Amino acid sequence: MGATPEAGRRLRTCVGCGVRHSADRLLRFRLAAGAWTVGGQGGRSSYACADPRCVVTGLRRGGFERALRGHGPRLDRAEGLRLAAGGLVDKAARLLGLGVRARTVAVGREAVSIAMARRRACAIVVAEDAGRDARAWAA
Repeated sequence: MGATPEAGRRLRTCVGCGVRHSADRLLRFRLAAGAWTVGGQGGRSSYACADPRCVVTGLRRGGFERALRGHGPRLDRAEGLRLAAGGLVDKAARLLGLGVRARTVAVGREAVSIAMARRRACAIVVAEDAGRDARAWAA
């Protein structure tokens, strides 16, 4: 499943699987003030697919440090997976926010009920801290 170069797209290589993707499809790991972070701009960075297997493979092979040419501390497995999970949550929240702005995401019980009645609901996302009634209603 290789990526084909698209005009105007920045292609980056995953440190885990070695496949080239556009940068917006990958998680960007970078070193900022001596600490690893996900996302952000500026400086040297490493990229990994959103698949945890790619993150683990990149960690095992030292791909994150190699991309930074040996500058900075080694990224350990637990920290790498924690950063990847946080990066995925941030990416999902941004995509949901874009959907709300584009009016393709229904928010709230009434709006979701209308979308379901019109058969326009593809998925229902329920907050982790939602009450028992909301979880039962969505099920």
